[in-house]
Amino acid sequence: MAFPGVQSIGAKQRPSLWFQQLSPEDTRGVVTSLHLGIQAKDTATVDAFYEAAIAAGGVCNGPPGPRPQYTKNYYGAFVFDPDGNNLEAMLIDANCEAELQTKACAASGAEGCTASKA
Repeated sequence: MAFPGVQSIGAKQRPSLWFQQLSPEDTRGVVTSLHLGIQAKDTATVDAFYEAAIAAGGVCNGPPGPRPQYTKNYYGAFVFDPDGNNLEAMLIDANCEAELQTKACAASGAEGCTASKA
């Protein structure tokens, strides 16, 4: 999986840490903000990351939920830290496709959706 301008590292060709420079270097050559994404083990971990980050003073940049615009197996949450960095916890796992579709359905409130809202 590739996203323009994004770098990733991980074992066995499975990225677990993603990073991207959000703003250009300043006049001193210092990067002033980053996007850091960390692979979570499950959706509950993504949810817990978001709740803890908000409780610690982070600012929401996207609540926990499926992100089908990235891939059908993607669930993530985004928070700005006090320095303006975009922190992300994500799950990208083909084994969780049914769970993610249920969460997407519940979040959408779509008519005919059988999933209950949490």
